[in-house]
Amino acid sequence: LILSCDYIFITTPDNVISSLWESIKNFDLKGKKIFHTSGCLTSDVFYDAKKIGAFSYSLHPLYPFTDRECYKYLKDVIFSVEGENINNIKSFLDLAKLKYFLIDKYNKAKYHAAAVFISNYIVSLAKISKEILLECNMDEKFIVDAIYPLMHGALLNIKEKGVEDSLTGPIVRGDFSTIKLHLDSIGNYK
Repeated sequence: LILSCDYIFITTPDNVISSLWESIKNFDLKGKKIFHTSGCLTSDVFYDAKKIGAFSYSLHPLYPFTDRECYKYLKDVIFSVEGENINNIKSFLDLAKLKYFLIDKYNKAKYHAAAVFISNYIVSLAKISKEILLECNMDEKFIVDAIYPLMHGALLNIKEKGVEDSLTGPIVRGDFSTIKLHLDSIGNYK
């Protein structure tokens, strides 16, 4: 399979990429384009690709993968691309109709942290909200239906108005007394 492909994608967890590379780098990879899909690691994980005549890249989709069916949503996703000689894969990226931006390898960890902030911390905020609503005697079966419109509305505002113009409520109004009541009422969630 490796010998018959010009483009090779390694889509394993980050901690497996280098060992998988070790097992395939002894094949004749001259002229082949090797990709991994890590958001944090750079193409340097393919440390001697250039020496053996292969081209190495990282191609990371900004999307929260929770199962194997998530690929269905990739048509609307922005990808980061990193590696040497990006012009070498430009026709592939264009043919695949990917929306992408080039990222400097020194910014990969920071970029991935930003992705984790938005995809995982929104879930953490939902969990905090759930716990507070349960303390307010909301039935657990209503929690998702209660918080989803708030979250969806906030995301829609971000899409339509931009990040900075999407805040609502007492923060925007400068209603410090309401904010103080919030802080006093949630106690150990501070």
